[in-house]
Amino acid sequence: MNAASQFPRATQLNRLGIIVQGFPDEGPEMCPKLGAEGWTKWWFLPDHPHLKRGDMLDFYDKYVAASHRLAERKPLILAFAQGGRFAVSRARIHARPKTYYARMLVVLSKEVNPQEGFWMEAVWWDVFHPEALQSKTPLCEYPVLGEHVTRGPYADTGILNAIRAQLRGGRW
Repeated sequence: MNAASQFPRATQLNRLGIIVQGFPDEGPEMCPKLGAEGWTKWWFLPDHPHLKRGDMLDFYDKYVAASHRLAERKPLILAFAQGGRFAVSRARIHARPKTYYARMLVVLSKEVNPQEGFWMEAVWWDVFHPEALQSKTPLCEYPVLGEHVTRGPYADTGILNAIRAQLRGGRW
């Protein structure tokens, strides 16, 4: 996973290993080796596609989690591979009944570029892992999300420069 987003705020963070060349985060692990320190700070863009219209949590509850969350309405952090890049086995696809996918296809086929298509980028893991929904158990350890977030993923160049300096100095 190289990104995570918190809903309903639609704040995001990125894995430092994809932003800082030489960051010691490569390997088969799904989450950063350094835990919460392996991510950027939380950031926000007011015109981000996740915020165009509608309610992502309603979509998640109704179509992805299949209603186990409907009474909760708690914020949700979803880790995902940006751009919807992933591979999935036949067995994973068959973990859900065909009717599950048919119902979602109806929603995603109503428009040429539906809002729900942008949300799908963040929910693929949960679609294909119904036994391990992120609404029940987080996939990764994340930095604490406070009230202050940066504006855009690269707005806080100070942290990126500090990481580069630490890499040159052999900290990692």
